[in-house]
Amino acid sequence: MRTRIGLALARDAVRAVAVRRHQVVWAAEAPLEPGAPLHTVIESLLSAAPVRRFPRPSVSAAVGPHASQVRLVTGLPDAQDAQTLAAIIRENPGSFFLKNGMPLITTGVRPAGAGAALAAAIDEPCVAAIRDACRTGRWRLAFIAPTAIALAGALEDRSFTWTDGTVVVDITRSEDVIDSVRTRPLCAAEPAATPLRPVPALATFGETAVRYADAYGAAVMEAPPALGLDALAAGAWSPSEARRRLLLPSLLLAVGIGSFVLSPIAAFRAASRARARLAAVRDDQRQTVLSTLAQLDRVSAILEDTRRFAASRSPVTPLLDELARALPEGSVLVSFELGDEQGQFVAMSSNAATVLAAVERLPGARSVELMGPVQREAATGREVQRVTVRWRRTPP
Repeated sequence: MRTRIGLALARDAVRAVAVRRHQVVWAAEAPLEPGAPLHTVIESLLSAAPVRRFPRPSVSAAVGPHASQVRLVTGLPDAQDAQTLAAIIRENPGSFFLKNGMPLITTGVRPAGAGAALAAAIDEPCVAAIRDACRTGRWRLAFIAPTAIALAGALEDRSFTWTDGTVVVDITRSEDVIDSVRTRPLCAAEPAATPLRPVPALATFGETAVRYADAYGAAVMEAPPALGLDALAAGAWSPSEARRRLLLPSLLLAVGIGSFVLSPIAAFRAASRARARLAAVRDDQRQTVLSTLAQLDRVSAILEDTRRFAASRSPVTPLLDELARALPEGSVLVSFELGDEQGQFVAMSSNAATVLAAVERLPGARSVELMGPVQREAATGREVQRVTVRWRRTPP
């Protein structure tokens, strides 16, 4: 079995493992110093891997929650395939993911019911750093995926929590498929997490096995996941490299086709098929026109549904910006949910009344109310109030 290399990008470090027959044969970690170019750190770490130059191992990368997002997208058109849904999300990623000033690259999707799909996005600078490091070191890039997706192959837990700097993700899965991912900020009063259980092959690596779970999960994936970027989507193949890779297969295909076409048997078969088509063209002409018109009507209906859907979307980012500006200084959003007719969030603030006043100033907000009692908690050496607020809003 060929050696594979798993690469993991966390907020504070870059980790890599070399896996052969699902066993870790090498692992290393490089800290991310402030101001250090990410692609340089990745290139230096990969160059230390004790692997053969030929055949060159493939590199699979996992990007941590600090630079990747996985969420369930709702409100999509019904009766659409995965490629169409992915194209809709790719056209306007700001309506589905938080950009935080970074350009995003969206992955494929996994349909999750009528009008819903599990989708992911990765910060473009991280994708570019991985791609450039592989291109400089002549590594073959297999795919880039969020860490939440890669962890399914490294841990036995059905539900677990993964922390990446100040970001925490709560993950639920069935078998090797992720069912749900919930992202939230790290709280000062975070409860003690349940120890994670690595798969037996990773557990043999010792006490640091869990720390390399993200890199190991990326290495053992057999194929690019649905919520990931393959080498073509990540831009690892330049136009010149694509032409070089396809030149030899194209020449072989052309030689094979030419040999078959020039043979007497191919000429006889081609003449027989041509006579059959000429004999049937008049009878099939009407059916061909009707079939073409039906296909055109179907494509027109899909385009109209897509246009209506794009016109009905209301971006979440401007509303979060208004809320962040209106909340009192030092307030923290714990969770945030937004529907077409109402919204709800949990916040920690020094004054619950000012939180309600902030929500009343949101565009289209009405019927603002507290949900449940105001709880007092200790955070960062001071006492804050935990409030749950629900409000109705004018549909976009």
